[in-house]
Parts: sequence; structure tokens; C-alpha cells
Amino acid sequence: REFLRAFQNADTCYYYDEEAGGNHMVAKVKGTDGSEKEIKIDPDEVDPSNASYVEMLALSAHLKQQGKIDSPAGGIVAMTMAKRVQEVNARQGEIYDKSSFLSEMQNTLEDCLKNGLMDTYMRYIKEVGIYSAMTGRSA
Repeated sequence: REFLRAFQNADTCYYYDEEAGGNHMVAKVKGTDGSEKEIKIDPDEVDPSNASYVEMLALSAHLKQQGKIDSPAGGIVAMTMAKRVQEVNARQGEIYDKSSFLSEMQNTLEDCLKNGLMDTYMRYIKEVGIYSAMTGRSA
């Protein structure tokens, strides 16, 4: 049932909500402080220009499940969040805060180019392009 598990300041797993039907997903988040949350997400409503880390992972997992992205589900999203954590010492609660993940992912790709990580850049450029085409959706 679970098809994506991510670790970034929290243990998060994602699965489709069989009761809701369609594309609705559930994110089960267990924080490093032991707290647990269950968040229902409709990936079709996630706007990468105004989304949380948890929402972006759900969208990435959904696109991977549909065969729309070739790269590992959540890869560029996790890299972007790790960079954020490193730069500003982000706290656990920030995984729920909405921001422009799209511009942050574009910056992550630019950093890959600057640092000569061409394989990583090429792996994720298509995925970021897909996210770019999804901006403006309401969440």
C-alpha cells in the first residue's frame, strides 16, 4: 500500500486513500519529536509555486506512479529541502510551511550545474519542467 517513504526532519510515508478514491493521497508523518499527523492531499491541486515539502513529495510520488517522471520520486524535492535545512537550520515544522518550491528547485539545479554535477542536473531537469507547467493550480 505504501509507495514512498521519505526522511527529512520527519519519517513520512505516502499511499493512495482508497476510501476517497481517485488520486487522493494520505501522508503519514511522524516527527522527530514523536508527534504523528495524517494529511490528505489531492496531488492534482498542488501548486509547486506555493506548496509544502509534504505536498511536493506527494505530487512527486503521484507523478512517478503515473510514469510521468523517470527520476526517483521525491529526489529533487528532498535535495531542495536538505539544502534549505542546511542553509537556514530549518525546524521540523517547516515541512508543512508553504513556499515556492519551484524556484527553490530551480536554484538547486543551478547549483548542480555550478558544481559540475551534470548527471544530477540532467536527471531532474525534466521533472522541474513538469512542475513548472503546473504552477498556478489552487491547493
